[in-house]
Amino acid sequence: MRGSRELLRQVIGIVLVAYALTIAFSRRLRAGHTRLDEPSYLGFAGTAVAAVMTATGVGIGSPSVSLLYFTKGCPQMAAVLGTSLIHTPIVTAIAALGNVALGNVNYRLAALLLCGALPGVVLGSVLASRASAALHPIVAALVAASGTRLMPRGSSHARSLGV
Repeated sequence: MRGSRELLRQVIGIVLVAYALTIAFSRRLRAGHTRLDEPSYLGFAGTAVAAVMTATGVGIGSPSVSLLYFTKGCPQMAAVLGTSLIHTPIVTAIAALGNVALGNVNYRLAALLLCGALPGVVLGSVLASRASAALHPIVAALVAASGTRLMPRGSSHARSLGV
């Protein structure tokens, strides 16, 4: 069990860093491609994003922002974030219901997180509408930092020896 948890933690870290790289280099990546906003592609990409989110617990926001920024080429981060925020609650609600049914929810912790999130939503909305250009590197850096903390750093034996 410990091995599977460690593997999942590492996979989440790698996925987050990949999302961050997609955000950071999306302009360059898109430069050589036509827009990837065909309905069939977006439907497939949405399935992949939801599957990764459900399997890893990584919030749907990080991958959907990366996906939207890369495929749609939105010039403003606020539009990408707003679109993601419309999509996110629906996917999250479905995943949440599955976890409720499985008994995997700490309701007290969820309530505390929600209390802290409400002011953050207001602040984030204001920042997104007023400082869109500045958000692009900030979002990429935050997602990369989160992923890097979860990525493998050598063997656990080497860590215990301070190596």
